[in-house]
Amino acid sequence: MKKLICLCFSIVCLSGCFAENYSVGHPITKLEVNKSEYNLEPSRIGWNTKGDTTSLNENDLESLLSKSEKINVSSGQFLKIIFEDSIEDEGQYTDIKVEISATQNGDKQLLYEDDMETSMLEEIHSFAAPPEKGEYILEVEFTSNGNFARYIGYLHVD
Repeated sequence: MKKLICLCFSIVCLSGCFAENYSVGHPITKLEVNKSEYNLEPSRIGWNTKGDTTSLNENDLESLLSKSEKINVSSGQFLKIIFEDSIEDEGQYTDIKVEISATQNGDKQLLYEDDMETSMLEEIHSFAAPPEKGEYILEVEFTSNGNFARYIGYLHVD
C-alpha cells in the first residue's frame, strides 16, 4: 500500500513539472556598439503570453525612427544584438529564428540569420555593419513558436 501511495504521489508531482507553462514575453532588443547599448524601437509585434496578446503594427517608420537615436558605426564593424526578456519569468524561447537586415534607399541586405531550437536569450548574435557608407534602417526580426517581433533602428555607417 505504501508503494502505491508513493507511486501516485510521484506521478502527481512529476505531472506538475511537465505541465508547467514556460510562456515568455516578446524580448526587448538592443544593439551593442563599442560597449554602448542602444534600444531598438518595436515596429511590429504579434505575441501571445499566457493568454495575453500583445500586438503592434507601426507602419510610419519615419515617426518611429525620429524617436530612435542615430547609431554611428564604421563600415564592416562588428555589432551585437542583445535580447532581454520583457517579463520576469524563467521561460525559455523555442523554435527561434533571428534575422537582421539593413535597408538603404529601398535596397534590403541580409546581415545575419540564425535558426535555433531553444534559447535563454544569452546567445550572442554578432554581425558586421554594411560595407557601404550611408544611412540605413536596421531591422531585427525575432520569431518564436509562431510569435513575432520586429525592431528597427537608425544606423549611420561611416
